[in-house]
Formats: sequence, structure tokens, C-alpha cells
Amino acid sequence: MALFKSCDLMLSEKDKDNKPWLSEVRGYGNIGIDLACAILVGFGIGYLLDKWLGTTPLFMIVGVLWGVASAFLLLYHKIKLEEEEKDKDKRKG
Repeated sequence: MALFKSCDLMLSEKDKDNKPWLSEVRGYGNIGIDLACAILVGFGIGYLLDKWLGTTPLFMIVGVLWGVASAFLLLYHKIKLEEEEKDKDKRKG
């Protein structure tokens, strides 16, 4: 997958030839980590705001919702980039 070029850099040329699926697995793992981090950051910011303002569950819930929304937005952008890469490859070949 062309979107996850940074993962391909970690593979040696021998691994790229023998295990092309490995770079895809790493790419999908990165997506999972990105989604989890976005939600956790939203939760953390909400938790800190609640602690600071004394509004126990309010900002925590808002933060989690914000994190989920940003996670889906990130996923949407990654899928769009993937589609654009595939379109460029189709036009070339």
C-alpha cells in the first residue's frame, strides 16, 4: 500500500520482496494506534478540564466525543489519500 511508505522504509529490500503483506499489516496497525490515541487525547483533555473546573463528567464526555470525531476524520483522510494513490497508479499503468 502506497499510503504507508514510512512502514516500507523500516523493511529491508529482502523483506519487501518476500513479505509484501508485512508492510500492509504495519500500516493497518498504525491506523489502529492513531484512532486509539485520538480518543485517549480527547478523554485526557476532558478529564483535565473536569478536574480543573469541577464539572465531573461533562468535559470528559465531550472530550471522548471530540476524540471519536477526530479519529473518524483522520481515518477519512487516510482513505482519501489511499484512493488518490490508487488512481495515480491506474493512470500510470
